[in-house]
Amino acid sequence: MIKKEIKEWGQAVGIALIILLFCTSFIFQKFKIPSLSMEGSLLKGDYIFVSKLHYGARLPITPIAVPFTHNEIFGLKSYFDGFTLPYFRMPGFTKVNHNDVVVFNNPNQNKITPTDRSDYFIKRAVALPGDTFQIINKLCFINGKLLRQVESLQHTYKLYTDGTSLDASFFEEYKIKEWSFLNDKGTKFQITSNDQIIENIIGLKFVEKISPVRFHKGMVPKPIFTSNYNFEWDLDNFGPIVIPKKGQTVKLSAESFNLYRRVIEDYEENKVEVFNNIIQINGEDTSEYTFNLDYYFVLGDNRHNSEDSRIWGFVPEDHIVGKASFIFFSLKKDNEGVLPIRWTRLFKFID
Repeated sequence: MIKKEIKEWGQAVGIALIILLFCTSFIFQKFKIPSLSMEGSLLKGDYIFVSKLHYGARLPITPIAVPFTHNEIFGLKSYFDGFTLPYFRMPGFTKVNHNDVVVFNNPNQNKITPTDRSDYFIKRAVALPGDTFQIINKLCFINGKLLRQVESLQHTYKLYTDGTSLDASFFEEYKIKEWSFLNDKGTKFQITSNDQIIENIIGLKFVEKISPVRFHKGMVPKPIFTSNYNFEWDLDNFGPIVIPKKGQTVKLSAESFNLYRRVIEDYEENKVEVFNNIIQINGEDTSEYTFNLDYYFVLGDNRHNSEDSRIWGFVPEDHIVGKASFIFFSLKKDNEGVLPIRWTRLFKFID
């Protein structure tokens, strides 16, 4: 009798694990926000569900792996990369839309780690395949039209008081999570916040001035797009640039080649060489290239504290994991406070 009950329990647990594995592989996946790059929309310590149904589930590229692990277990590799499958995505409910918050595999790891085993990133998709994208004075434009700006966007400012000293309680009251002193008197600060909060504090009688910080070229990690001296772009003024689209052909000049070399060479696995401004792809001279995949341009909502497409370039479609759907749990950073749970963020949908 006992053996029969143990067997039945074992079968039930086995079936439950199989169902859970199927769900996490093809329907949804949990994800923890690891950094401040989406601060304003998503906080470090938020736990979210990522829908794989929206864009269609991507079949595993490395199918032989320890279940319920990503790339490591006990400090060791949790997958076998000696057998891989080609990229394939099942049909989804929709395509990636402008301003969708998407989870994807780190494009910077594509040469050292299989695509589906690279670290997860989360950003907002601001430009889609075929778009002409540009940032002008912090504002994003798609094909010459202003992209809707989400209310949670944050930028960095300098705050000066009339001599009044401020402390942590002031910034806590106005929900400013990133701030630092610029002098010893507590009258000058660098802060990161959204437009609404800036409007709320700029009218305070002891606030003398709030001015935006301009992040010039060279103040952040060097973007790959500015590797050529002809591009004088920075975080707040960037482009214009055409986002690669599957089947689209672009002319390759000495200037434009710098924008697309990584796509052609790394993501689409071509042998590229340049001799005296003559471009060779797979041993043949060429002046144009036709893309094999769709690509996306993504930005963090914490615009001055985010390494994103401005730094490392496009996100290939085969790196997309899914759409960030809603927050199901949230803990304050470093579990601060007696009750570290952020109750007001639970079951909040992601815009």
